[in-house]
Amino acid sequence: MQWVDSYLSEVSRFLPAETRDDILGELRASIEEQVIEHARARGSEPDASDEKAVLSEFGHPLKVASGYGEQQYLVGPGIYPAFVQTLRLLLILVLSLQVVVALIASVTAGNTLSISGLLSNTLETALLVTGIVVASFVLLERSGERLNWYDRWQPGTLRPGSVALTDRGDVITNLVTEGVFLLWWNGALAFPDVLTAIGGPEIVATSIWSELYWPINLVVAGWFVTHITVLLRGLWTRPALFAEIAFCVAALVLVGLLLRQTALVTVSEEFLAEFSGNLQLTVRIAVLVIGGFIAWDLVAAVRRLRARPPA
Repeated sequence: MQWVDSYLSEVSRFLPAETRDDILGELRASIEEQVIEHARARGSEPDASDEKAVLSEFGHPLKVASGYGEQQYLVGPGIYPAFVQTLRLLLILVLSLQVVVALIASVTAGNTLSISGLLSNTLETALLVTGIVVASFVLLERSGERLNWYDRWQPGTLRPGSVALTDRGDVITNLVTEGVFLLWWNGALAFPDVLTAIGGPEIVATSIWSELYWPINLVVAGWFVTHITVLLRGLWTRPALFAEIAFCVAALVLVGLLLRQTALVTVSEEFLAEFSGNLQLTVRIAVLVIGGFIAWDLVAAVRRLRARPPA
């Protein structure tokens, strides 16, 4: 029952982790029983129309999940899942937009952020968004208003075959890494040059990096957009998995091109004999480790795709 599977995936996103499996088992048994009864009533085998009819009676996944939530101090269980969903969506959108704005400011005005400046801006933005959302939902809770958009939900908005997002922390980590990399790669974020400050060698990238400037930009930006989509949706979908696989393969090709180079960085003449060999090895190992992480993500995406319920 693919519509039921997709519905339960949506509900699972808002359930307490410690009781999620028990609740989903109970819900599945109840829903499937009603689907079978609905099909019998019209004298046929269960199909998608029976699933949608029963799911319409159950209602919005957030509404169902709210019935299993514990009472919150400020926001009650009736609207708490909607509060979590809204807060997450706004934080993802606003913080992702902050990366885009910083990139535009770097290209148009030459503005560059320091690490401390980036962290400060991110923290201020996150606190502001959180405060606004919390205040809004506290007022909604105190007013006793119902979230009428629950009643407008239709099963047709589900995406059969989606895979429940069980590694949200991993996707967020990737998204943060990609955002920081894009800012640094495009000159919008500057790291302190510790080696030069203490009288060490000046490290300069070889020409291969400038040749791969746009390919690397496109791959990382593609990952960034894909992971934003996954977090906003809350589930891995078939298009997102195919995009993840495509960008992983493209990134591994770039890693292969880098590893084929004789030199990836150079140092100033006075430090050449002392640092050159070890530096090349260190950079190659770093690129190889990055390739390992990319390969891991590729395997994980393929597994998710193969684990999809049959359409």
